[in-house]
Amino acid sequence: MTYAVAGPPTDHVETLSGARFGDSIVLDGYTFSAKTLTPGEVLGLTLFWRTDAPIPVGYKVFVHIYKPDGTLLAQHDGEPAGGLRPTHQWAVGDQVIDAHGLLIPAGTPAGDYVVMVGLYDASVNRLPVTQDGIPAKDRLQIESITIR
Repeated sequence: MTYAVAGPPTDHVETLSGARFGDSIVLDGYTFSAKTLTPGEVLGLTLFWRTDAPIPVGYKVFVHIYKPDGTLLAQHDGEPAGGLRPTHQWAVGDQVIDAHGLLIPAGTPAGDYVVMVGLYDASVNRLPVTQDGIPAKDRLQIESITIR
C-alpha cells in the first residue's frame, strides 16, 4: 500500500455538504487541493466533520477514487486527523478537520474519476449516509476530479 502526503490541511470549507453519516455525524463540507491532476501527483482532500451527539464508537474514514468503469483507483483509510481526533473523543458541535492524501498512480489514463467518502467501524460495517434527507447508501459521492 502506498501512502501520500498532501501537505497541511486547509482551514476553510470550499464546498458545503451537510451529509449525515449514521445518526449524528455530519460532513459540513470539504476542500480539494486541486480538481485536475496528472499521474504521480497527490490529491489532497480536507473533510470538515462535526457531531450532534456523543459517539461511543471509533470510526475510520475512507476516501476512494473510482475509475470511469467503477473500479477502485486509489484509497486512503484512517482515523480522522491522522489518528489525532478519533470519533469517540469528538465533542458535540466541535469541528474536526480531517486531511487525506491519495496518490494518483503512474499510468492512470486521462479522464474523469469519482471521489467518495464514508465511515466504518472495527467490524468494517459502514455507516448509512443521507444527503438532503435522501439515502445515499453507505458512502457519499462528493465530486469528480479530472486526470490529464
